[in-house]
Amino acid sequence: MSSSTNYNDCTRSIRRNLPLLRVFLALVLFFLLLYRAPLPRIASAFRTALTSPRILSGGFVLVGLALLTGAMRWHLLLRAQQLGISLSDAIRYFFSGQFFNVFLPGGCGGDLIRMYWVARRFPGRRTSAVGTVVLDRVLGLYFYIAAACLFIGTAGIPGLPDAALAATRVAAVLLLGASLAVWTLVLVRPTPLQKAFSDPPGSGDEARGMPLIRALARSTSLYLHRPLVILGALALSALNFGLLAVACVCFSHSLNLPISLLRVLAAFAVATLIGALPLTPGAIGLREGTYVLLLQPAGVSASGALALGLLMYFAGALWGLPGALVFATEPTRSPRELAHRARAFLRGGLCSTGKGRC
Repeated sequence: MSSSTNYNDCTRSIRRNLPLLRVFLALVLFFLLLYRAPLPRIASAFRTALTSPRILSGGFVLVGLALLTGAMRWHLLLRAQQLGISLSDAIRYFFSGQFFNVFLPGGCGGDLIRMYWVARRFPGRRTSAVGTVVLDRVLGLYFYIAAACLFIGTAGIPGLPDAALAATRVAAVLLLGASLAVWTLVLVRPTPLQKAFSDPPGSGDEARGMPLIRALARSTSLYLHRPLVILGALALSALNFGLLAVACVCFSHSLNLPISLLRVLAAFAVATLIGALPLTPGAIGLREGTYVLLLQPAGVSASGALALGLLMYFAGALWGLPGALVFATEPTRSPRELAHRARAFLRGGLCSTGKGRC
């Protein structure tokens, strides 16, 4: 048996077992959190939140409005690619993605479902459809990265030694400055960046997957000469971030957490970034654990911090329910069957050479 065969068998084995490993990690994190914050204390924190129904319900409404602005941002990117999706359809597809993110975290990502809805309507533009979702995710996460860098650069991370604290502050400031420089370059000098996405001579011998990456990059680069689209998408991203941040503050007030506004916003930004990592199904345990790790040093109980993270999760879950209506119109036996169909459709049709309009 050749070494390449052994490598392929090992890779397939890892892929088969990866979902189980992710579930195992989620269970470990879940029980660790329950050890630090027993269920009776979490229930007591929720009862405290129920004593402020207006603030609590306001947080849930703000999460819904934030998701709506996210759908509007994606619709703006779709229109810029001349993909004729109406705003109402973009909202329906966006919330169906939210449904898959919340209720089927291990089976399929909501981003994949959004790609599928659009690519199915425009089978000759599959790479462009995928590119809109990729760019939408990047734009959506940018303000969380900036907020996390700003907090770390000014306040640091509690509990670190002085040398490590100084290093993380410098790194955060440098990352924030570099990101601002990139956005400035995108808006002021887009041509050099667009040339960088062109096919290099002799690109036929590129590593596996590179032609697809270049095709996606070139599709995304079409936005470089449309600064108003980028500015509009960034403005909607800022609004999305602001609405979710205020929602987190509302939940914090309903729980009567003794914490500063800056600390709440920092925990929210970092927890959202950690939640974007596919280490556990739906980032279960990661996001909530981040709230506990960041808020406990500030004097918040583990149960209060965990309750805050769970309220943010429950709000997203509530607004994922309307997305089930989109699935109800599909002739499939289960959401997992739809996820499998989406993977097969996108895998079979994405541009593999990066040539032509795809």
